Amino acid sequence: MPIVVDCGSNTFKVGFSNEAIPCAIFEPFLSQTKTQREYCENSNAYFVGNQLSRKHEIFSQISSPIQNGIVNDWQAMEEIFKYIFFDELRVDPKHQTMLVSEPPLHPLKERERMTEMLFEVFHIPALYIASQSMLALYCSGKTTGVVIDSGDSLTSIVPVYEGYTIQNAIQQQEIAGKHLGQYLSKLLWKKGYRFGFHHTESHVIRDMKENACYVALDYQKEREYYLQGKLRGKQLQLPDDSLITLDIECFQCPEMLFHPQVAGIPTLGLVDMICKCIEETPFNIRKGLWNNIVLNGGCVMMTGLQDRVEKDLKSRIPSTASFHIFRLPDTRLSAWLGGTIFSSLPSFEKICMTLEDYNEKGAGWIQEICL
Repeated sequence: MPIVVDCGSNTFKVGFSNEAIPCAIFEPFLSQTKTQREYCENSNAYFVGNQLSRKHEIFSQISSPIQNGIVNDWQAMEEIFKYIFFDELRVDPKHQTMLVSEPPLHPLKERERMTEMLFEVFHIPALYIASQSMLALYCSGKTTGVVIDSGDSLTSIVPVYEGYTIQNAIQQQEIAGKHLGQYLSKLLWKKGYRFGFHHTESHVIRDMKENACYVALDYQKEREYYLQGKLRGKQLQLPDDSLITLDIECFQCPEMLFHPQVAGIPTLGLVDMICKCIEETPFNIRKGLWNNIVLNGGCVMMTGLQDRVEKDLKSRIPSTASFHIFRLPDTRLSAWLGGTIFSSLPSFEKICMTLEDYNEKGAGWIQEICL
């Protein structure tokens, strides 16, 4: 069975194509910090993923090789795949066909580097690299639609027609879960709460964002309610048992997705990106795109986001036009689940790049195979 690896900036999902859920879900973080004794007993210079949570007390520095969807440390990425094959799946990669996901607008050279690593280092027999947005659409049971993909590092609006991504119409910006967390930290800093960007503190901020923040249906009205004292804050308990109260931050933080200007970022908001994306596709396919708008990624799980997108779109498009938005049951796993569907097709192995292709034509051949 093919192995499906969904490579996210914040989490990797790994498993076999015949399984309903991933075998492993872990953060792609590594650390080289070890005690002297461990260096003597183990030649491996890294701890990866779930190994970190089991030995967190000995690590002072933890980092990810992926920043904003781009790999900036290929040696570390190699260690992550060693961890996937030998620790999590316990398989010999020489006998494993692979489907690996990538974010939209991923640089072609990055795709070639991934191809080179998997064939040269692990000698896998066959490989296919697919867009995370396309896989999420497969998970919905459709091959035409617009995928709003907002994860940890990137928010992308991706139009797909009959299984093919319309590259020139993709809209993308670096405002997603991680950036909302940083904005929330900044807002709390002004109130006297001091949070840094250490790995542990970022988890605390993320928990606050997920448990307390929501998208206001009408931001200005919600702000007026707050100023009039009609909104109650949310009190949360921190890991050290102290308490913190969030009030205006609960809806001010997510507003950054719709109006980045509130955080001082002069760029398009989410609904503007959706409209621009569809406007840049051929006229004859727009109806199919409007009728299949799919929400994907951890960031879209925030309370109120779907209702706000629907409300803002209604005010932007003609009253005679129609659209349909739906959120997948588990937006965090949808790309991986779509990968299991795609790699289970009878024709899948026939469209993969093989080790023989790599040896004969080089890593650049992956661009001809994976459009």
